[in-house]
Amino acid sequence: MSHEDLPIEIAALLSAHALGALEPDEAEEAERLIAGSEACREAFEDALETAAALAVAMADSEPPPDLRARIMVAVRELRPEDESR
Repeated sequence: MSHEDLPIEIAALLSAHALGALEPDEAEEAERLIAGSEACREAFEDALETAAALAVAMADSEPPPDLRARIMVAVRELRPEDESR
């Protein structure tokens, strides 16, 4: 089985493991899969490479200057105004 043929649930678990986003019991399960399957090991290595590329790509990026203002507008639209003011 090629790592491209892995079930989506396993691929997602391995990707989350590459990002360090798993709980300890989930990480243990991922490690077992990696140790027991060449396809899982390859998928995990690909996920690590992707995570590293994303980290490098985002290292120099900054949020748009108006991001805070846009977020605050969206929050105000979602939250009803306090009528007691």
